[in-house]
Amino acid sequence: MSKKETALATTGVNLPAHLQDQKAIGLDKVGENTLTPRLCITHSTSSAELKSRLPEKSISLSATDICVAEALATSSGIDGVRASESFIGVPVYHWVTFEKRSDFQDTSTDFIVDSTQDRDSELARRCEDFDLQEEEYTVGQKKFTYKYLKCLNYIIEIQTGEAAGEICAYTYCSGDYRTGRQFNSLLKRRGVSIFNNRVEFFTMHRTNKQGNNWLTIGFSDPQDEDGNYIQSSEESKRLMQIYQDFAAGEARVVSAEQQ
Repeated sequence: MSKKETALATTGVNLPAHLQDQKAIGLDKVGENTLTPRLCITHSTSSAELKSRLPEKSISLSATDICVAEALATSSGIDGVRASESFIGVPVYHWVTFEKRSDFQDTSTDFIVDSTQDRDSELARRCEDFDLQEEEYTVGQKKFTYKYLKCLNYIIEIQTGEAAGEICAYTYCSGDYRTGRQFNSLLKRRGVSIFNNRVEFFTMHRTNKQGNNWLTIGFSDPQDEDGNYIQSSEESKRLMQIYQDFAAGEARVVSAEQQ
């Protein structure tokens, strides 16, 4: 039974008479300490245990077995080619962070060493300056490299599939930063509030000039009958409330280090 089916099977069924007219108390606090999970792609470097549950190129929610988009059986490694099925999502919030991250090979240092949203900070200056985006460091006898990254972060509500109704986060940075800029451009061209946009998301191959290949979250206009925009004022108001919750700092997101 899916998560959605479970909710339908237990809501309002056989409600005792003494509860039918009773005002619900305490529900406003339910879930307020829950961290918003992240969208995760299963990569070739992911653990064998993870790949046995969530195949390479599929998209899932961090710390769960909820599959958001199934991997395609075959896909080339050509830049821009889809590698998974798609899902419809609504980007409801966006913010920029500047981060100092340790080397992936360094397991003894916190992954995110420093992070800020202050565009005037020294950390932001290093992230914006191409010549200052890397810094060598040593742990014992081993040499590693810090990276200074400008990160484009999005909160997305999933609207189709097994994960429909879930709210999650995704970050474009490093080699994915260009893709994030393209996503920003798409939203700006549409010209409506960020939470009134419907987008089709999927795993996509990316390749740089050096020939390195990786996977990221790609996007396009939805092909269904509802198109690019939220169709009802009620739905728009609901999504605006989610936007306001994140803007006010009342919702928290799982960091890249925690996932």
